[in-house]
Amino acid sequence: MPELKKPEKLETKKVEKKEKHILIVDDDTSVSRALDMIVFKYGKRSIVDSGNKAIKFLKFRTPDLILTDFEMQDGNGLELLEYVRSHNIKAPIIMITAFATKELVLSMIKQDIFGVIVKPFNQALVESLVEEALSGPTP
Repeated sequence: MPELKKPEKLETKKVEKKEKHILIVDDDTSVSRALDMIVFKYGKRSIVDSGNKAIKFLKFRTPDLILTDFEMQDGNGLELLEYVRSHNIKAPIIMITAFATKELVLSMIKQDIFGVIVKPFNQALVESLVEEALSGPTP
């Protein structure tokens, strides 16, 4: 009877999907909670309620994406954008606003905003923009 050989172990490569980190900046907790529930599936989320807290956060960590409100009590999202760009942080920024005028949206896009979401927002639109932003090159 022929000798049975143990089958060789096949090496399989695991493709690891890097967990993404999203920074949510909004002074309205109901909005930040809603965004958190929409984007939880992409990985880690950090939520801050002001532009100043976002800047403190960014001094120590670099997220893969920043979702920020345009109007906050301590400033606006364009000031946060200015900080992000002046410190060479490569994370795409999606701006959220209830005050969308054609001029404002065009101004945001000219300033290298990845996308604009108008409140009240649609979950599918948020997911689509987030997926598109996260599929680009990592910061």
